[in-house]
Amino acid sequence: MWLGAALVAASGGFVGGHALIAMRPSIVASHVASNTIIVTGKYAGTLKLEDPAKDCAEVFDDLPPKKVDVVKLYYFGKLSGLSYGEWSFIAAEKGKGTFTRSSIPESEAPILSPFSPTKVIVTGNFFSGTSGTITIGGKTGSFSFKMTWSDGTTSAHSSASTMTGNWSCPTVETL
Repeated sequence: MWLGAALVAASGGFVGGHALIAMRPSIVASHVASNTIIVTGKYAGTLKLEDPAKDCAEVFDDLPPKKVDVVKLYYFGKLSGLSYGEWSFIAAEKGKGTFTRSSIPESEAPILSPFSPTKVIVTGNFFSGTSGTITIGGKTGSFSFKMTWSDGTTSAHSSASTMTGNWSCPTVETL
């Protein structure tokens, strides 16, 4: 259940001058700067869409055959404890709207994974959403997920994090 009131940690509740606040994901996502992801937890930092015209790699409306909306975005920035600086966020849902899940099967989970400068995903290393909310509106959207990190060395995921962000893209493709 999402907390209805904001909570600020009594000690160590600030990262980069910002208070760490936990509240309903739909509220948090609306307070994150445009085209930004904020990751908290063991691996923490801020990721940004530097150029939405090219970093909104694939935003599809009503992708056949089951009318699925797919979002693939490229964010840039460092997360403490990880050496990667370029990230791919991929999520899919059955249409537009707000989707909240208390448990997400790995096969349907949103993924945040590092990629190389040639846009090749670094296999085995990724954050996977375990629960949360995403709102898909086509050119725009927002999300807040609890995530786990996998470094590819074990089958178990570890290091729980929270990822909150949004996007605003200049175009959307309809197939």
